Amino acid sequence: QKAVCALDFASRTVERLMSSAKDGTACIADGGQLISGLRCSVTDPSQPKPKRPPQIMVRGCAFLDLEGLFAVTVASARRGKAFLSQWEEQTDEKGQRRFVCVSKTPCSDCPISA
Repeated sequence: QKAVCALDFASRTVERLMSSAKDGTACIADGGQLISGLRCSVTDPSQPKPKRPPQIMVRGCAFLDLEGLFAVTVASARRGKAFLSQWEEQTDEKGQRRFVCVSKTPCSDCPISA
């Protein structure tokens, strides 16, 4: 685990919290319980696959709605593009809630910084 970069609360409830970190992840908790861990990606399909996996930093996160059902993260490696990913809460067949990446868009041609 590495340093936390950003925090956000869902506006209608202070029980739902989202955090992003320098280890390539973001976490969403509700009522003190982790409900989803988000593993962000910075792979660019238009570029050759890197020889080594890049160190990913998730520099920002935010909920997109008042209830905290939709979220966004911004991530980059030390080199290359930065990506904005949109996440949506979904419930699986067992009734477990988790966030799934529904879109990923390049938002900068160079890495982002805090």
